[in-house]
Amino acid sequence: MAKRSKTTVIFKKTGASVSSVPMAGVNGSTRAGVFLRDAVNGTDSVDIITIGDSNTGFQSGGVPGSAAYAYGYTCGLHRALGCFMGIPMYATALIPTALESGSSSGFGRGDPIVGVNPLGTNVKCEWPGTADSGVAGATGPVSRLEHRVGQSDANAIALKTNLGYSTATDNPDEGFGKLLPRFTGFLWDGAFVAAGNTYTSDGTKNFVYLKASSPILNAQSQPSLQYRCVYGKFASGSGTFRTTGLILTGFVATEGSITQTSGGSANNWYGTSTVTFTGPTVTNGVAASDVCASWDNISQGDPVVGPFAGLWHSICRLNSKGYAVNNYIYQGGAQSIHLRNRLESNGGVLDSYLKEIAARQIAASGSGRAIVWINVGINGPESGASFITNITACINKLIERWEAVGNNANNLAFIISASHPAPAVSTWAADRATTVAAAATVATNNASKGVVAVDVAQFYSAQDLLTGGVSGSTMYDAAGQAHLRGFNDQSNGYDAVATAMISAVCSYV
Repeated sequence: MAKRSKTTVIFKKTGASVSSVPMAGVNGSTRAGVFLRDAVNGTDSVDIITIGDSNTGFQSGGVPGSAAYAYGYTCGLHRALGCFMGIPMYATALIPTALESGSSSGFGRGDPIVGVNPLGTNVKCEWPGTADSGVAGATGPVSRLEHRVGQSDANAIALKTNLGYSTATDNPDEGFGKLLPRFTGFLWDGAFVAAGNTYTSDGTKNFVYLKASSPILNAQSQPSLQYRCVYGKFASGSGTFRTTGLILTGFVATEGSITQTSGGSANNWYGTSTVTFTGPTVTNGVAASDVCASWDNISQGDPVVGPFAGLWHSICRLNSKGYAVNNYIYQGGAQSIHLRNRLESNGGVLDSYLKEIAARQIAASGSGRAIVWINVGINGPESGASFITNITACINKLIERWEAVGNNANNLAFIISASHPAPAVSTWAADRATTVAAAATVATNNASKGVVAVDVAQFYSAQDLLTGGVSGSTMYDAAGQAHLRGFNDQSNGYDAVATAMISAVCSYV
């Protein structure tokens, strides 16, 4: 049988618009396509929020900080949007201030938790679960909101209650742990300093870090950068902290105002503190220095005074439009019910995330647009009916909370991706058609909510994935077909598939 031909879509900036044609394998709303086309043309920004199973952030080899680490669609989308569609990167991922981790994770104190090359950023944080006394003169440790001090501290308990998130086990699948976000496969947590303690790190932890090669720095000389920290508010107390941005060469620091952590009340249990600073000079497309920013003032004085709880943080480039990719749930082995359970149990943690996604984009000059990329299916079997019910519930929950924090519902869209073809994975070859049909049904039924479904197999069949890599190598991961490869090459795995799917959505009119 002759190999079927594919339709290739090539995007080129025209200054006003991007030409587009209908594409097969796409069902539902055109809203996500509009968002993406406007980002390509530089008329608006878009944040991608990834939610799904292990293919969302599959660790396909390498070591922390390497291009092959924690890859999956989260990094493939960076490559698709930045490298292959030419959209500038306006912000880092929205990142937890702390994580819960297993002892065998390989993440040591101060190691990056996000790959440097595909994201243009890495992040350093306290080793989750280990208290740190900070620099000389500190009177107490930083710990985690959910664990250690957070298990018994009255302020931590009250904040968790007020944020309304569940730490119950994910019944009937208790092995999936607590119902909190999972950033690159690890449970979200918040950095916490108890009342009566002060804390400052030694300057090697807790910050969002931009390498000089980061596209956020390289887009313009001396960019105006903003570090943003979402923090928890307490009903009372004398807690304070100061955000700081730092250019590492020459140690030029810009300190923000001292922020009080008291003043929390009903529907007001979190806020955002910012510091705006000028980035390094860029010569011939390369910045002169790395940059970092943190809530712990990076040893500049004025330590954190408890009670303090950091929830999320990031760096964005002001006065610019572009894209950012943010992982919210990367849960290995997940089915649609696990995504639904996790989203429906996040309370104020989810609210604070969605509010900040739109707020920082607006601060940088965008409209506050986001696309939620949902990839799940290969860990079945699950019936088409359950997939439809659970994914619809996920969509409705996200829309509900998006609007509840004051965001415009028309600025939220969804892309549903059933997993790639993988005939060697259990019964997936037979079950996949049911899941793809269910995804199309969800998109069709919820088109008015901005939902679109894309069938990977329309662009890459199992045979294509098996033989379509560089020099005929497979696009599947070496360990099997459950995952794809992700090695910074458009002809390999996640980069290629993400680019094809984004191109198809962009062309869907």
